[in-house]
Amino acid sequence: NVYQVREEEERQGEGARELKRREEEVEEREREQELQAKAEEASREELRTKLREVEEKAAALHHHKAALDHREAAVEQDQAHVQRLQALITRDLDALQRHSSARAINAPPPSQAASPSKHFPPNQPATRGSGGRVVSGKGKG
Repeated sequence: NVYQVREEEERQGEGARELKRREEEVEEREREQELQAKAEEASREELRTKLREVEEKAAALHHHKAALDHREAAVEQDQAHVQRLQALITRDLDALQRHSSARAINAPPPSQAASPSKHFPPNQPATRGSGGRVVSGKGKG
């Protein structure tokens, strides 16, 4: 009887120890799960932060690309304007060159070219005209 009581007490003691051990295991698992949940939340928060940073950088890059596209369009417009101006200058230079060539071809030989003597005959003194300028070949005005 005494042995039975002692065996029963030992079994109850073992059962209590087993129960306590299981409770500690459960508590340990709960702590691990809490730590894992906190770590996962921290990881998610870090990922959200990185995602925000990436989105901000993407928005900035998009803005810069739009500005570059705008500048590129302005450069293309400027280049087209320069080409138009070059074409006009070339046209004007060609016309001027043709005009100069035509004048040279149609000009009288140097012996027939207008000489100062035609404008100012050598025997007539220069006199002052009505405007106070020196005029040759005219009487007093």
